[in-house]
Amino acid sequence: MTHRHQVRSLTALLGSVAIAAMASALPAAAHQASRAIPAALQVDHLVTLVTGQRVLETASANGATVVSASPSVASPLVSFEADSAWYAVPAVAVHSVGAQLDPALFDLSALSKAEAATPGQVPVQVQWQGASAPGMPWLLHPTTITAGVTDGVVTTASGPALQDALAAGTLTTISRISLLGAVTAPSMPSAGFTLHTLTVNGIDFKGAPDTGDIAILINADDALRNAGVSFAQWYRGVFKVSVPDGHYALMGDFVHFSTSGVVAGGGPPAGGQEHMAIVNFTVHGNTTVTVDARSATARVAVLTPLPTDVGSATATWQRDSRANGGTAFATGWSIGGGAPPFNVYVSPGPAPAVGTQGWVTSFHLDSPSTSSTPYSYDVTYGGEGAISSVQRHHVRASQLATVATRYFSDIAGNQEMEIRPSFFPWQFFSTGILDIFSAPLNRTEYVLAAPDLLWTQTVVADANTFAGTTQDSPHVFAPGETTSADWNGGPIGPGVPVDTGAAASVPLIQGCPACVEAGMLELSVFPFGDNPPGHYGFPNFPTPGLTETDAYTIWQDGVAINTGQDPLGVAVPIASGPAHYQLQYSVAMTAPWRTLSTAETTTWSFSTPASTSTQPPTGWVCFSGTSLGCSVVALMLPNYQLPEDETGHVASGPVTFQLGVSHILGVSIAATSAQVSVSFDGGTTWVPAHVSASGANRFAVSYTDPTTAGTAAIRIHVTDAKGGVLDQTIFNAYAFP
Repeated sequence: MTHRHQVRSLTALLGSVAIAAMASALPAAAHQASRAIPAALQVDHLVTLVTGQRVLETASANGATVVSASPSVASPLVSFEADSAWYAVPAVAVHSVGAQLDPALFDLSALSKAEAATPGQVPVQVQWQGASAPGMPWLLHPTTITAGVTDGVVTTASGPALQDALAAGTLTTISRISLLGAVTAPSMPSAGFTLHTLTVNGIDFKGAPDTGDIAILINADDALRNAGVSFAQWYRGVFKVSVPDGHYALMGDFVHFSTSGVVAGGGPPAGGQEHMAIVNFTVHGNTTVTVDARSATARVAVLTPLPTDVGSATATWQRDSRANGGTAFATGWSIGGGAPPFNVYVSPGPAPAVGTQGWVTSFHLDSPSTSSTPYSYDVTYGGEGAISSVQRHHVRASQLATVATRYFSDIAGNQEMEIRPSFFPWQFFSTGILDIFSAPLNRTEYVLAAPDLLWTQTVVADANTFAGTTQDSPHVFAPGETTSADWNGGPIGPGVPVDTGAAASVPLIQGCPACVEAGMLELSVFPFGDNPPGHYGFPNFPTPGLTETDAYTIWQDGVAINTGQDPLGVAVPIASGPAHYQLQYSVAMTAPWRTLSTAETTTWSFSTPASTSTQPPTGWVCFSGTSLGCSVVALMLPNYQLPEDETGHVASGPVTFQLGVSHILGVSIAATSAQVSVSFDGGTTWVPAHVSASGANRFAVSYTDPTTAGTAAIRIHVTDAKGGVLDQTIFNAYAFP
């Protein structure tokens, strides 16, 4: 079954210089409580597919689930939900799934459990034929169990070799590759239904009976009927399933690659094509339907105002039953950049009579490498109901917002990744593409603007390990709007999402980052932020070369009442009457790509009820899922506008910068004073800076950097009109000269 708050999926693309990602989101009106679940309560995990791709699952503060994959191959990756499980399968391996390959090898939940003890290693069992074991260079640590059976592991490094062999069809003496320890629950029909035989004929794009391609079948009356959403494959043009009477939808995904040979990584040198054929039908007794790939005649394409020569695209079919949720299927492919050509087609058709249908196409396109000024396009088109025969989209400059974006990096030439997925109000599932770029980078980013289109963005600081994942607060852009964004600009302290006003345009429910309700203090504060506030970075997975130590303590009237690693999803009982509180949060992190802002301690002091008298803005709720009885804790957020370059260096000599101060969720409280000190010897001695008010909640700061190379630490002490205090110390805040 698929409830909306459980939906997650994975898209695909061609090429090794990008990664695919997707997110699930809920219609706010449908599941307010589930959207309020703090991000930390939703488990993050990193798994490896048997074909080498790494899959990262994270959760945003507003309840969305983001799943990213890093294909090291030139094959699309399709994703779908079936029988209560989500699968991510390289298209070149689809025809082998269920026969030569155990489906559990691509089941994200099963992989998470199987790899828990040995991250990055997929434990498998290989059944083979012959007098001796065949050559299996992709199988590491092989152990012979019995004649014809060998156990071992497949890793990120060895998996592409297995995919090459699958694409080339050279695994002729291997009968089956299974995930060790996987337990697959049998599909059980729902009680009380009379079942009939549904025969589904599949015709490929050449008009021949299909073998190996996949179909997603859903009961359009009730997604829970007959074990929910089903996954099937054609063999010699047919498959059969047992279903009760009712209305159904079926999407057949027909993928064809060139037969002129294969190249390293499993990709076809002449590219390929994918046909997504959709049919809606009714079952009354034994029924036969035909799905014909040739009905998918509308090719997905886009044309931008300025030239682009590299990028990626995704296409998503979302299908909701009349009751109990639905499912989604996504695919993606790269454009240019040396990837073989790949075309995707969908079958046009009317809106279904039962349940709802959504169709979304998204594109990320980059400027040519010869462009003197880098730019990119992120555009999404979609709607509910009918699927149009016109899938070629013309982007007009008048439809776009402009975001002047700077990606900072402590290390020049660092390989980073970014994604900007989007959501329509009716979507519970969204796809996007993360591509690799070299940071630091200044880029003009054009984004399709519409009043019903919600955009988020995620940046990954290390493309090799997925470490340093930072997310933006959601935005709704207006055509012609011009704005800016800085990513990983120091000094870096803790971060939280901010209110961008998006909920005024798009139904959106987000969990308050610091609130009180019903005698509970509720916190979702992330270890890493940005300047200005609005980006928030997740705690890192264990990664070679990376060390991170996080710790927080909460005091009530001088007595510690709660401690832990990160104040994410923390709910602490507090006094019913007036009291004084402190939240101290220390984060120390170093990595090959992070040499600045390596250690910081932030202490917020506040009192109830003085700092907790404001209700959250529209669209923000407490952990209970409601804003009734919910009050924001007005923690202060600093905004350091240092005159640093994109590698975090500030010139020697006189330094002047603006220190801005805001409060969580825009609570309007005046900042009354600020003190700033700097240290050039690791905190042994501190030099007071000159500080003066320079506007509402802004302070001008000036001092002098030494002429010899080194790093500076910054310490601030800020007070507000409600008695709130912000103390923050950041070591290695920036480098000089």
